[in-house]
Amino acid sequence: MLGRVSLIALCLAFSCGMPANAADADGIVMVWLGQGAGALECPRVVSFMTRARVAATGTLEYSIKTQGFMNFIAGFQTAYNMQTSQTCDIFSGISAQEALEWTENWCRANPSQNFGIGVSALARERYPQRSTACH
Repeated sequence: MLGRVSLIALCLAFSCGMPANAADADGIVMVWLGQGAGALECPRVVSFMTRARVAATGTLEYSIKTQGFMNFIAGFQTAYNMQTSQTCDIFSGISAQEALEWTENWCRANPSQNFGIGVSALARERYPQRSTACH
């Protein structure tokens, strides 16, 4: 029994540092390299978002295709809120969908950058409108 558990633990240890591949219904593959969506280059973000939009905002297919981006934005938002004084919510007043669309448009204008830099740019723009008090 200990041998089987050791083998499973060894496999898990080796798989943690490896890229994870996922393909959509069209066979388009996204490679997540531990850094997630934040490291994805803007042209690829725009490409993924264009394909997702074909499925229509609000559909299950759209949600599946944009989930990595939404998760990155939510994680960024939580970390930013926790680490920035006088900030309860950096993205106060906008929805997650609006944050994603803003970042996609930023990526269109800044193709040499990556998604994470775009989300940071959104935070800089939203800073004056941030919520400073948590109720």
